Amino acid sequence: MKFIADPRYQLVMKYLTAIMAVAYIVLGTAVLLSMGKLEQMPAAQKVPLGIMLIGYGIFRAWRFAVKYLLTKGENNDEQ
Repeated sequence: MKFIADPRYQLVMKYLTAIMAVAYIVLGTAVLLSMGKLEQMPAAQKVPLGIMLIGYGIFRAWRFAVKYLLTKGENNDEQ
């Protein structure tokens, strides 16, 4: 697994992680705000789905912050 150590791979994964965290939060918000527009799904299912998507997006954002932002100084000390 040489490609995992590649700095370009790490950079792509960093941005992809941040983009997906924002995407889950936006999608969850869109589901919650589209109460009258999505007739295919009852409101009883939209609310839990929207909350779960937002929660998962917040979890992904927290993992991103821990992995890339909060440990930034620790990684530089090891080198």
